[in-house]
Amino acid sequence: FFFQAEDGIRDYKVTGVQTCALPISRQAINFHDSLLPKYAGFHVTSWAIMQGEKQHGVTWHLMTQKADAGGILKQHIVDIDPQETAFEVNLKCYQAGISSFAELIDDFTKGKVDIQEQNLEYRSYFSRYKQPPRGAVVSWQRNAEEIYNLIRALDLGPYPNPFGVPKLLINQEFFIIKSCSLLSTENNYQPGEIVNLSEDGIEVAAENGNILLKEILTIEGQVLSIRDLDRKSTRLNSSHLVISYAVFCLKKK
Repeated sequence: FFFQAEDGIRDYKVTGVQTCALPISRQAINFHDSLLPKYAGFHVTSWAIMQGEKQHGVTWHLMTQKADAGGILKQHIVDIDPQETAFEVNLKCYQAGISSFAELIDDFTKGKVDIQEQNLEYRSYFSRYKQPPRGAVVSWQRNAEEIYNLIRALDLGPYPNPFGVPKLLINQEFFIIKSCSLLSTENNYQPGEIVNLSEDGIEVAAENGNILLKEILTIEGQVLSIRDLDRKSTRLNSSHLVISYAVFCLKKK
């Protein structure tokens, strides 16, 4: 077997045509962290979270000249909990990959392998170079759940992140959103207004809910205190807010 990891944590190299053309008795097999034919390609766990998926999974499949398009040998479904980050879902996928690989080996030894060809009409593919919308700069005009999904989708834990980090823009300066939570709160604040400053973080209004920013970093990776962020915030009119997607509007009480 030829094992390849192709998720948002580790890169991989596409195997050559000669390997893909081996007879079935020596066919190369690949592990992919999605339920193919959906979410073929790269960083697919992050894309699934961004698109609000409630379930994800892993697939062991035959390798062909078309990436992630070969016959399916084994699949395993994993649930995506509402608070889970891409790092946490990736860990679930690795665990599912290990357990399903043991099942696949058992199928091979018993001669019970069932190859299911993919229906490529349902295929979705995400290239290595496809990036999050707006360069991962948060737009407070978006639905609060969409913002929350973006932030947790780009959290790869301690691993290098070539995909992108969620950012906000304050007075032409970018800051990194390290962690947050979703607050299902109805209020009369405009998207982008700071609703509350507390020891828990900074509560910001969005469409259909608020986002609690728990940890903010400078672009160099240094932790930014709430007081420092407060000093950098300003109040802008709504037309300016639309142009600068993620600029805070600080409502003084």
